[in-house]
Amino acid sequence: MGCHIRKAQFIGARFLGDVDFAGTQFYEGADFGKTKFFKDARFAEVGFVGNAIFDHAEFSGAADFARTRFTGDARFAKAK
Repeated sequence: MGCHIRKAQFIGARFLGDVDFAGTQFYEGADFGKTKFFKDARFAEVGFVGNAIFDHAEFSGAADFARTRFTGDARFAKAK
C-alpha cells in the first residue's frame, strides 16, 4: 500500500484474497490484462502514469477505483 512502482505486468495473474493497491503510483504503466480478482480489489487513490490495462480482467468482489488518476490510456475492454 502506497508503493512506487516503475512498471508492472500482472498479465493473467490470479489474486485469491483481497488486493489493496491503494495509494500506489505506477510510473511507466501497469498491465492487469486477463487478471482474475477473486475477492475485493482496491485501487483507491492510485496514480497510473502511462497506460493502465485491465482488458479481459475479471472482478468477483468489489472493485474500488475512487479518486484514481489516469494520465495515459485506461483500458477495460471486456472486463467484467
